[in-house]
Amino acid sequence: MPAMCKPRPKCNRRPAAPAMSSTRLCSGLRRTIPRPGCEPILFGKPKLTAETAAAWLAEHAPDLRIVENGQSVATVSEAAQALGVDAGRIAKTLALRINDQVMIVVARGDARLDNAKCKAVFGARPRMLQAAETETLTGHPVGGVCPFGLSTPLQIFCDLSIRPFATVFPAAGSRTTSVEIEPDRLCSLVGAQWTDICRLAD
Repeated sequence: MPAMCKPRPKCNRRPAAPAMSSTRLCSGLRRTIPRPGCEPILFGKPKLTAETAAAWLAEHAPDLRIVENGQSVATVSEAAQALGVDAGRIAKTLALRINDQVMIVVARGDARLDNAKCKAVFGARPRMLQAAETETLTGHPVGGVCPFGLSTPLQIFCDLSIRPFATVFPAAGSRTTSVEIEPDRLCSLVGAQWTDICRLAD
């Protein structure tokens, strides 16, 4: 009788993962591109922390004291209440896209962007960045965005609305921290330009 061939045992090994390659986007994000059949995945830049903003301030303005409020100062009203100052002295930092340009604008807390002024200065109306894009480009969470130690080099503007105050209070990289600084020094410290694109709220 001829010998019987034994069936081969089943292989339990998983197929190797598809090879990956990467390419850098113009915005600075890195995109991982798998072989056909898999969706690409976006990886953002490493996020900065409040400690990173503090380190930037310690290097460039060591005399400035970061105020740890112990409560949220993520909104103008919260910051004004926590610091015991008028809302106008809260220097809110706005991340905007105008045409293809992303920029940072520091304005007084009770001011609003004026579309007509923006169009006159920049040629178009501004659009606020979404929270995820703001955090990726600045390194700071919404509510703690400040012009200090940005993760991406962005053009910074200080609106003339903050200039009448002796000092103003921008955030310091987190939703609970602030720093007190003179408007002219703020503008000089972060390499900003003065602009006039806001108006006081009605």
